[in-house]
Amino acid sequence: MSASTTAVATSHHTAVATLLSPARLAPYLRAADHKLRPALRLYRWNIEMSAALCECLHLFEVALRNRIDVRLREWNADQIDSGTGLAHGADWLLDPCRLLRRVIGRDIAKAAQRAGVAVSHSSGAPRSITHDDVLAQLTMGTWRFLLRDSDPGCLRIWTEALASAFPHCERRHGHVTGDVEALHRLRNRIAHLEPVISPNSVHPTSPRCAEFLGRWIPPRNDG
Repeated sequence: MSASTTAVATSHHTAVATLLSPARLAPYLRAADHKLRPALRLYRWNIEMSAALCECLHLFEVALRNRIDVRLREWNADQIDSGTGLAHGADWLLDPCRLLRRVIGRDIAKAAQRAGVAVSHSSGAPRSITHDDVLAQLTMGTWRFLLRDSDPGCLRIWTEALASAFPHCERRHGHVTGDVEALHRLRNRIAHLEPVISPNSVHPTSPRCAEFLGRWIPPRNDG
């Protein structure tokens, strides 16, 4: 490489580093012995790793959401409204029982608001929001909060409804809660463009996602 080409490359790397900012690039420089070009390559690797993890976390979150939804539909329909003496419907998002309102009522209300905005901006004839509209707007933080093992109400929901959403799970409730919390933290790191270059950030993730998906997908039988 000629001196002029080297100078151009150095100038380019410096310009990219300036755009990223010293604070953002600092952990990559530390990991690369404070050498700029290796640090930028590591930054690029971090982008690619984050994209790969997004794919894994996408499948995990959708599967988690849908399995919980199935069980809460059944469970909510068995809960009696103390005001009317009648059972609630299966639609736990549009007709949640008292306990669900206490535990995640705010999350449901915010999701319904976002669903209303999304529906109003969609093409087609005007319509009311549906259960699936609201479900799609709930965040992974809602499931993490619902699965916690420190709240008596959540423990009741786990025992009566959600434990059966993990049919192949041999781990205790607290372990499931810890796994979901760890994956939620990783998801937030990726969403905020934070580094995942530490081995502790990535190594436990794929096994946890695979374990969760394996608890819901029946073993394949080609026989």
